Amino acid sequence: MSTRALPASVEVRVKIVSILAAAGLSAVTSFAHAHVTVSPKEVRRASQDTYSFNVPAEGASATTAVELELPAGVDVLSIEAPAAEHAVARSQGRIVSVRLSLNIAPGLARQLALVARSPLSGERVQWKVRQMFADGTHADWMEEPGSRRPAPVTKLVE
Repeated sequence: MSTRALPASVEVRVKIVSILAAAGLSAVTSFAHAHVTVSPKEVRRASQDTYSFNVPAEGASATTAVELELPAGVDVLSIEAPAAEHAVARSQGRIVSVRLSLNIAPGLARQLALVARSPLSGERVQWKVRQMFADGTHADWMEEPGSRRPAPVTKLVE
């Protein structure tokens, strides 16, 4: 068996691919410790928007359910959660919470979405989320921004 040196251009490409692969692995590792986020980060008051929630599976246990508490003034029009069963709780005809039963393997994430009308007033919408895991534990993403377990927040503008 003979060995040949790679041309310089191929060697550079291999190094670039290796660096990108290592960066991707690092992103996946840190991603596993991420928190629930929402997009868009900013909407107009009283507008109809699609809110997309990114739910990563934390730690070594799969996520089995997600409960989303809907803030006052948010009117849900539809729920988009492919491959997830969902149940809603209502108060005076308004959807006040959504529970999604699903399976998110450790280290992965799912996008869950809902179409809703934003409140008429206020500065922000703070989405309170409870994430349940296969090992019986849960994570509450309900605190203020900057805390250990911040709730996802959408800023309201004129």
